[in-house]
Amino acid sequence: MKLRLFIILFLCLGLGCASVKPKPKEKEPAKAGDPPKELLELIDGWNSLGDSIVKPGNGAGRDPPAKAALAGWKRAQKEPEQREAFADIPKVIQAIRQAKFCHGQGWFTLPWLFGKNRNGEFNVVKLLAGAHERGSGNGKRNSATDPGSSYISGASGPGISDI
Repeated sequence: MKLRLFIILFLCLGLGCASVKPKPKEKEPAKAGDPPKELLELIDGWNSLGDSIVKPGNGAGRDPPAKAALAGWKRAQKEPEQREAFADIPKVIQAIRQAKFCHGQGWFTLPWLFGKNRNGEFNVVKLLAGAHERGSGNGKRNSATDPGSSYISGASGPGISDI
């Protein structure tokens, strides 16, 4: 009897019957509620731009993404023009780097990318087209940001008489 009890006790302790060890956690596939990997790539790219481009405080949360970013991404995927624009995230990040007019502005946020301007045009599409690279982004020259503008008499750059 003692031998039987000893064997049972030995087997339980030796094989781990006294405590069930959990299996190591494996990486689970994305669930329906998980943010899309492309959105996470966009957030990572946005957050890597630095304070000279993205005003401090305008960074984007990743874990979990903000509701505005998730909602914007979801809306963008329903619009063919936006879906195409966001298909190449590195290209979007490069366009942001070149959009000097937007740099350091309080309104320049990740959710802004998913929005429209007052003419109903998608911000990301205009950004990719280079509309915000120089000047005011509305097609007009701005002497404060465009060195080629001759708004002030005697300013450097081509004037009307030079054309």
